[in-house]
Order: sequence, then structure tokens, then C-alpha cells
Amino acid sequence: MKKIAFTLLIVALLNIANAFAQGGTTGPLTWNIEEGVLTISGEGEMPDYYYPYYAPWYEYQESIKAIVIEDGVTCIGEAAFVFCKNVISIIIPNGVTNIGEGAFYACTNLTLITIPNSVTSLGEVVFYNCISLSSIIIPNSVKNIGKGAFYSCKSLKSIVIPNSITYIYEKTFYQCTSLASVTIPCSVIGIRDGAFYACENLTLITNFNPTPIDINHHVFELIIQSACTLQVPANAISDYKNAPEWKEFNIVGIEVGIVETDNEPSLRIFPNPTNGELTMDNGELTIENIEIFDVMGKCVTTVETLRATSLQSTPTPLTISYLPSGVYFIRIQTDKGLITKKIIKQ
Repeated sequence: MKKIAFTLLIVALLNIANAFAQGGTTGPLTWNIEEGVLTISGEGEMPDYYYPYYAPWYEYQESIKAIVIEDGVTCIGEAAFVFCKNVISIIIPNGVTNIGEGAFYACTNLTLITIPNSVTSLGEVVFYNCISLSSIIIPNSVKNIGKGAFYSCKSLKSIVIPNSITYIYEKTFYQCTSLASVTIPCSVIGIRDGAFYACENLTLITNFNPTPIDINHHVFELIIQSACTLQVPANAISDYKNAPEWKEFNIVGIEVGIVETDNEPSLRIFPNPTNGELTMDNGELTIENIEIFDVMGKCVTTVETLRATSLQSTPTPLTISYLPSGVYFIRIQTDKGLITKKIIKQ
């Protein structure tokens, strides 16, 4: 009897272990789940799964709380994490170049994700219905954002389109009902159907293109355009006021004299967008001076009003809660040269 009881105990313990640790291989990669964390490691591309139940971790999807993709993985496959509704955060390493179609489709509790500078493409509906995703920074390495990429991301509050993008495709930000501010670089030459459909809280668009962008019908449908400020280069006000799809906005001019220089990756400013509290991780850089400018090129803050700790410390806290919501440029003089970065105050 004791031997039987001992055997049953061992089986029970094994069953418990299996419940908390699952794993296997997928293409050239390996995966395992322990205590709610799905870790994917190895060298090479993650396969495309096309349908959610093709992913090998599909049957455990509700137990996954976080996803860690380790160095060596170069691609996130299509439909890789569809319906992983309990995932809160995802870590993607520098080295991943492509995030496939629908990769994070309906990850409804996802609140945090950082897109590394190696990524060049975001697939269609990649963050579809990620209703808890409140902010995301798209790096300038991204050259393509697929159709419906942020469809129904209802908590997303602001977005800066990187200056590597030429088209904002159909329904990219469709029904992003909390979206309040959008920054569009001069590289964008076209915005397609329904890109900002039903973004009913959109109150600020900063558009750096000196020529009215070609947009299709229904791009801004269900938006009260007269209540939304459209900032455009000062010398383009007349053109925008005469452009059929733009003329109903509250159009104001800005001086476009400040250019972002992101030539020092060791200096990081986060979170961005921010509600007012910034942290500046200056690494090995020595910071000599800090100034913040609005989009018209007016200096609104200098280091004297920001100094909370020594500028040689890492990280350096900065408070801009007193500034109105909008787009700003922080200009930092360091021992390695002048760095200018764009920040968004929500």
C-alpha cells in the first residue's frame, strides 16, 4: 500500500509539474511555459501559423500572462499569439525584423510592448482589438504598417507615425476611440479609407507635410473636425484650407525649424508619450544642458526649471506636467554633441 501511495504521489507531482511547465519546438526555435511566462528561444524565424490553433502553445493560451522572445529570434510569425487574452506584456529583442499579420490579434489585456529599432514591418491587423494597449512607440526603422494594424485599440491615446512611412493604410487606427493626438511626418503622402474612422476623441493632428496629403473618403468620418486642431507648416495654411478633406479642421500654422536627431541610441527618454513624468537614461553620456521647444520653435523650458537631481546621474527625472498637451522637442547638449528628440505630452 505504501508503494502504491508513493507511486500515486509521484504521478500527482508530475501532473502538477506538467501543468506549470509546457514546451516543445516550433520551426528552428524552442518554447516553454513556466508560471505563466511563454519563452521562445533559438536562432532564426518563427514560423507563420496562419490560424491560431496552429501555434503549438494554443491550448495553453489562457494561462499565458507574459511573452519573452529571446535574442536570436528574427521574425514573429503570423497569428503567433492570437487570442492570448491574458497576456499583459511582451518582450521583443533587437534583431526581430518583421512582426507578422495578426501576431497579437485580440490580446485584450496587453498593456505594454516595445518595438525594437530592428523591426521594419508590422503586419496587417497585428494589434487588432488590443483594447488595453494605451501607448506604443513605432521606431523610424518601420517602413510599413499594415492595414488595420491598430484596429479597435480603444485605449491608445496618441501615436507618432515614424518618418519612414509613406502611406497610412485602410483602417489602421479604425475605432481607436481614445486617440487624442496624432503626429504625421512629411514622408506620408497618402492616407487611405477609414484610417482614423470613429477616432471620436481626436483633438490634435500635427501634420508636417507642406503639401495637403492625398486622403480617401471616410478617413476622418465620425470625427468633429471643427473641434480638432490641425497643425501644419505655416506656409501651407492656405493650401490646407482649400483642400476638401482638410478644410473643416481648425487649422493653425507652425514653424517647422526643429529636426529630430536620433543619433545616440544610448540616450533613452521614457515613457513617451507621457502624462508629465519623464525619465532620461543618459548611460555614459555627460549632459551639459537641456531645453524643451514647442513645435513653433519657442523654448518653453530650460534645465533650470527641470533640475531635480544632478544631470550626471542615471536616470534623470524630468517633470513636464505643467505643459499643455501636444508635441515638443527636447534638445540635449552632451559631451558627444547635440541630441534632439520628439516627445508627446498627453
